[in-house]
Amino acid sequence: MRFVRWVRARHRQWTLVLAETSANATFIARLSFGQKMANRLFFALWPDHQTRADLHTAAKGVLMKYPPGGRPSAARNLHLTLLFLGNEVSAEHEAAARRAAAAVRHAPFSFSLNIASSFRESSAWWIGSRDAAVELAELRRQLRDRVHGAGVGYDQKRFAPHVTFLGTAPQTLPPTQIKPIEWQVSEFVLVRSLFGAAPAAYEVIDRWPLLAPEAAAEQFQLL
Repeated sequence: MRFVRWVRARHRQWTLVLAETSANATFIARLSFGQKMANRLFFALWPDHQTRADLHTAAKGVLMKYPPGGRPSAARNLHLTLLFLGNEVSAEHEAAARRAAAAVRHAPFSFSLNIASSFRESSAWWIGSRDAAVELAELRRQLRDRVHGAGVGYDQKRFAPHVTFLGTAPQTLPPTQIKPIEWQVSEFVLVRSLFGAAPAAYEVIDRWPLLAPEAAAEQFQLL
């Protein structure tokens, strides 16, 4: 009888182990399959350490003043989207988008973020600027035109530069003044959203420095 009980106990134990292993293997397989099938890409400005800290501090101040509930964006995920390419970008279009980005020529610049608000048609809360960021708009225009010329699709909604810090809120955020944040822009990046990740997770997969015209010309001659 002891031997029978031992066999039954071991059988239950191995059944649980196999079931857990199978579930994990299925999850990993699905995750891997999903990441291969879904290639969600966008070009963005990725803040340096100080700018990221300033954005996070400003967001916390707004959230304390207007507690909305919901899950705020992690500091590591804060970014400004320049051009969204889509949820299922093919390898060919990804390569073409990278080549298009490498052809962009723009000098480094800075712009100021000084307001927090939300869009009327969206529940997202964001940090943006009251002022027209002319150089930012020009960088985005160049990138958009290069991508379009390469035959790569992109989101054609009007460009409204902002940094989302709360993806879903039950109410809109009234325009709220924040301490100005000066963002020194020296590069732009290509980012992949990791499919199915909760909370959201991003991976910077390529980056291009902004160069003054004379530096860009010198670099071109060296190639």
